[in-house]
Amino acid sequence: MSGSLLQWRMRGTAGLSRGAFTGQVRIAGYAYGGDPTANFKNVPVRGALVEDDLPGLAGALQSFSARAEGSLQVRPGTDVSASLAYLGYVGPTWSSAAIFAASVGQKLGRFRLALGLVYELESDAQGNGYPTLFGTGSLGASF
Repeated sequence: MSGSLLQWRMRGTAGLSRGAFTGQVRIAGYAYGGDPTANFKNVPVRGALVEDDLPGLAGALQSFSARAEGSLQVRPGTDVSASLAYLGYVGPTWSSAAIFAASVGQKLGRFRLALGLVYELESDAQGNGYPTLFGTGSLGASF
């Protein structure tokens, strides 16, 4: 299999911060160039061409995405967050995905530890749903 694929993204974000709460709403549209997207029908693209901070794994090339997310600092150094995302896909195999993620993070000196859960429900072109549940974790340091 060989082919070329170009992706253009147009994104918009609006945010709000009030005290210990921060929230964002994001929308994005995608356009593709290169070979027809039908040529990528049997090519594994799970996780390809998706924003790094999206908690799920895209199953196909996106045409549209919308996301709402919020974070609340429950005490100094500890925060909880949740997000809900929708992905519209382009191509003959998959139609959409809904992704819900929740996490808790704790700052420990120069380090930050976060644990979370992600539930993803992808739908194929025939309307069948494929749920996935997985855990996430991260450890960061600032020096």
